[in-house]
Amino acid sequence: MILFIGSGRVGAHLRTLLTAKGAPFRVGTLSANLDGVERLIVCDQISTADLPRLDDLYARARRANIQRVILLSCLGAARGYAAPRFAARRGAEELLIHSGLEHLILRAPVHEGFFEKIAQRLGENRTTLLPRRTDNRIAPIASPDIAASLWAALSPGAHHHRVLSIGGPDVMSARDALEIACRAHGVSTRFAIPLPRRLSRVSARHQERSLWFSEDFTPPTVEDFGLKRTPLQDALNRTS
Repeated sequence: MILFIGSGRVGAHLRTLLTAKGAPFRVGTLSANLDGVERLIVCDQISTADLPRLDDLYARARRANIQRVILLSCLGAARGYAAPRFAARRGAEELLIHSGLEHLILRAPVHEGFFEKIAQRLGENRTTLLPRRTDNRIAPIASPDIAASLWAALSPGAHHHRVLSIGGPDVMSARDALEIACRAHGVSTRFAIPLPRRLSRVSARHQERSLWFSEDFTPPTVEDFGLKRTPLQDALNRTS
């Protein structure tokens, strides 16, 4: 039995994939009962307030002899960013690494939904603020490809006790990715305004979005599990 803790777009794709594979699974929360569970996937958004419950989940998983735990984290989790989601992901990684459980951690960049939401906001409000630097490098991944990677990581023959990076096939700036999303939704990027420098510094420290637009997220090696990756344009065309 697979228990996966996750929601949103990736959770929906994972649910569809597990159903298609005929794999027995159930969806739960950090407080889920682990009776009968053999493998565990944690792919939900984790906040720092969730870390004590996550630590308890890992402790219960160890007592229940869970065979394998897969954690979806994010690229940049180990860089010490103060942005809450990055800090929470790093905390989740450290708890799992020291849990004594057989595990695999997948660090992913943002998926198409991240840029899609900004494009939709541009379409609705006609304007949005971006960090001043938008020439960084990133390899956005399609959300179905994240789900497929999580499934592949459950295989007994997959890596274990490792932290691996996953990503999409195209390397581009976050601004380029946003422009692709805007074209897919028929929205102009003309009103994407750079933040004033003073506000940009504050935003880069506290807002996840600013980091994805201002820092480089292209790891030297990427694990693809032998799967074909979906270009960002194709992922956005499926949702537009």
